[in-house]
Amino acid sequence: MKNVIITSVLLVSLILVSSLAAEEEDSLFISVNAGVLVFDRVLASDKLADWAEENGGYFTWKSEEQVRIRVPDEKVKSFRSFLEGLSEFVLQYDQSSRDLREELMHSRSALQAREEILAKNLSYISSSDMEGTLELEREIRRLMNEIDSYRGRLRLLENDRKMALIDVSLSFQSQSVPDTRPSSFAWINSMDFYGFMNEYIMDSGSMGFGSPAIPLPEGFALIKKSPDFLAISPEGVRLRVRKVKNYPEQSVDFWIDTLAKELDERGYIPVETSLPEDWGNGKVFESRLWALPWGNLDYLYLSGIRIIGGKIEILEMAGEAEYVMGYLGDR
Repeated sequence: MKNVIITSVLLVSLILVSSLAAEEEDSLFISVNAGVLVFDRVLASDKLADWAEENGGYFTWKSEEQVRIRVPDEKVKSFRSFLEGLSEFVLQYDQSSRDLREELMHSRSALQAREEILAKNLSYISSSDMEGTLELEREIRRLMNEIDSYRGRLRLLENDRKMALIDVSLSFQSQSVPDTRPSSFAWINSMDFYGFMNEYIMDSGSMGFGSPAIPLPEGFALIKKSPDFLAISPEGVRLRVRKVKNYPEQSVDFWIDTLAKELDERGYIPVETSLPEDWGNGKVFESRLWALPWGNLDYLYLSGIRIIGGKIEILEMAGEAEYVMGYLGDR
């Protein structure tokens, strides 16, 4: 008999543990925030909405710039591969989850308590005088509003625990190589991804005024120190730092905005508009990251500026997107 009781207790414990584990898993709100480069934003937007509907979900917002969809939690696993097939390059993919158990418990308890109070107040109406009845009616209206609010909140939470939220930002990728448009400033004209990738070891002495001393990033091999600091990684990622005169004398913000406008007009696609890069000497380059096509692959181009004394120091990094992101992520 004792063994039977112990076995029964163990079985009940296992059932409770399994139930709690299932409840914990079912009470997670899964969300995905993604950004992609595509050739046709309208087509990509339509395909995202269609994918959601084909997988038991729906879209809540759809435009050329952004699509927001809800799909059953179990479909999230297959979304990443779908997104990679849909886009030219996945710029961002962040998945997170939030435990809803506390919110569910609070909302259920609050709803139950107000429903019980409402039932009691309704039972008092028939035996109340006029003044008491008016007071009860006000209290009943307040309770009914709160009950409706908690019921709505519970419906949202119940939907969140079953349906993942996916936000996708769509960026346009030009199918042609950007045109070169001359700037009034010679060094800005020299900021050219394609020229940098094709002629990265050319002598740029006419543009340089001596190389700033920066630590060689791990994994890079030094090509030369002067007049420009030039290095390359095993994957072919190029890194260059050079100096030019700050003429006409302007602030970092002015030069960053001027350069960004020039690259944007050429068709470079901004990926990250604020990316401070510190190369170990405490003097930060104010940098921006750009995406652009080259052949059948996706490339990234990092442009950074800092002013020291009367000189502008220019930072450039360029290479295949996955390798550039890998080096930036390690910093």
